[in-house]
Amino acid sequence: MLTEEQIYPLLDKYAKPLPRYTSYPTAVELTDTFDMDDVKGAIAESVELPLSLYVHLPFCKSLCYFCACHKIITSKEDDKEIYVKNLRREAQTIASLTDSPISLSHLHLGGGSPSYMSNSQLAEVIEITNSYFSPTPRIQRSVELDPRTTNRDQLELFCKAGFRRGSLGVQDFDDTVQKLVHRIQSVELVRDVVQEMKRSGFEEINFDLIYGLPGQTKESISDTVEKVIDLRPDRLALYGYAHVSGKAKQQKTLEKYDLPDTTERISLFFTAKRLLEEAGYVWIGFDHFALPNDDLARHQKKGTLRRNFMGYTTSAGRGVLGLGVSAISDLSSIMFQVTPHLEQYAELVSSGSLPYWRAASRTRRDQRRAKVIEQILCNLHVDWSKFKGYQEDILGPSEEDRLVELEKDGLIELELDGFRVTERGRMFLRSIASVFDEYLPTARERGKGGFSAAI
Repeated sequence: MLTEEQIYPLLDKYAKPLPRYTSYPTAVELTDTFDMDDVKGAIAESVELPLSLYVHLPFCKSLCYFCACHKIITSKEDDKEIYVKNLRREAQTIASLTDSPISLSHLHLGGGSPSYMSNSQLAEVIEITNSYFSPTPRIQRSVELDPRTTNRDQLELFCKAGFRRGSLGVQDFDDTVQKLVHRIQSVELVRDVVQEMKRSGFEEINFDLIYGLPGQTKESISDTVEKVIDLRPDRLALYGYAHVSGKAKQQKTLEKYDLPDTTERISLFFTAKRLLEEAGYVWIGFDHFALPNDDLARHQKKGTLRRNFMGYTTSAGRGVLGLGVSAISDLSSIMFQVTPHLEQYAELVSSGSLPYWRAASRTRRDQRRAKVIEQILCNLHVDWSKFKGYQEDILGPSEEDRLVELEKDGLIELELDGFRVTERGRMFLRSIASVFDEYLPTARERGKGGFSAAI
C-alpha cells in the first residue's frame, strides 16, 4: 500500500512544474509561423478517419478565482448569440475543405460553462455539429455542466440529442473554501442536479474536484469526498490546483491566503485517494478515479486507455478537431489552435477564413515520442517490442540514463523490452513522461513554460 511518507523524500527532485501532457509536443510549442495550407491539407485528409470534436463554449456567469481555462464573463445574451452564429461559419469553412463530412466518434461540449448557454443556443450548437459533420452510429456525446446554471429543460434537450455523459464542476463542498475561490454551490444543489440528470436519461456522471485550494484541510477534503461518495459519480477527476497566476491573473487574488505547500498537497491527495479507494473507486492515471465498471477503468486494465486535450479518454477517434475560440486541434501530423481573441475570431470566420493563429507540425519522431508518453500516462507500461523502431529512434543515452535514475528512485522497473511504472511512480507520472520530452529544456529556457506543479 502506497503511503504519503514514501513520496516525501522525492518531492524536491520530482515535484517541479511540468506539462500535463495532453499532447506532445505541448501547446507551448505552437507558433504563429506556420503554413495555413498544411493545416488545410490535414483537415482535408482527416475525412478518412473518425475524429473527436471539441466545441469550446467560453462564457461564464461569474469568475472562479482558481480557473486557468479560457473563459469570457458576460451577462449579455447577444454575446452568446453572435458566438453561435460564428461557430456555424467556422464549421462551414471547415466543411468546405473536404469532399465529404468529417466523421465523428466523440463530441464534447466544454468551456467556460456550456450550461450557461440558453436552450435555443445549445440546440443550434448541436444542430451545427450534426449538419457539418457526420456522427458515427456509436458516437459518444458528453458535456461539461455547471450545477449553478443547469436546469431540467436543458438536460432533457441534451439527452434527446444523444448526450449520455455529463461532467459536473464540483471542486469542493466546504463553505470556507467556496467563498475563498468565489464559487458557491451547496451539496443539495449538486444532488438535485445529479438526480435530474438521471431522470433525464444521462447514464454516466463525472465530477471534477480540486485539491490544493486555499482553506483546504485534511478534515475539509475528507468531508467533501465523503459527500461525493454518497452521490456516487461514475468517475471523477481529482486535479491538483494549477497556480499559474502569470497566465490567469485572477489567481493573484488567492495569493493573499495560505496556499497548501507541496507536502500539504500530497496529504490532501492521499486523504481523498484513501477514501475513494475504500469506496471502490479505481485510481486511473495520475488524477482520475472511476468505478470498476466504468470505461476508463476497463480500458486501463486492457491497456487501451487514451489521452488527448480533453484528458483521459476511451475515444477511438484518430485525432481531435477543436471548434471555437482557443480550441486546439490535433490531427497527428499537425496541431493548431483557434485564436483566443473573440473579436479576431469573429472577423476571421465572417470573412470565410480559418481562425487559426498558432500551429506546429509534428515529425515522425514527435509522433513516436507522443505515443510513448501516452503509454506512460495511460497504461503505466512501455513495451518496446510492440513499437517497432521506436527504441532505436527515441531512446538515446540521455533517456537511458534518466530511466536508470528513475529505477534507482523506485519509480519504474526496467524490463528486457521496456519498463513498468511502480505504485510509487504513479505519483510522478508527469516526471517519468518528461524523460521523452525533447522540447522541455528549451521551453524553460525561453520562459515559455507556465506549467503547473507536477504534484
